[in-house]
Amino acid sequence: MRDHRRCVKAIEGASRGPVTPVERLVVATLKQDGPMPMQVLVDRLAHELYLDALRRGGGILDIGLFGASLFVPDVVAELEAGNGTLWKVERE
Repeated sequence: MRDHRRCVKAIEGASRGPVTPVERLVVATLKQDGPMPMQVLVDRLAHELYLDALRRGGGILDIGLFGASLFVPDVVAELEAGNGTLWKVERE
């Protein structure tokens, strides 16, 4: 997934609002920081989800051994699923 040529940007006036926790993070991040390379966004969101899991007791489940990379597939799947609805993934 290390494709640094893809950029994610929010769709102004999207037909619906974010529903899932990842969608909310994507929309909030893009609103705050604007368009960004997909890999940067994936890494940032995976890290945020990892920290949230630790705060909720994920360390007990040894989530600390896997780190933020554990959340990368979920973030990528949600970014692809929301493409064209809440944000656009484009080639730079």
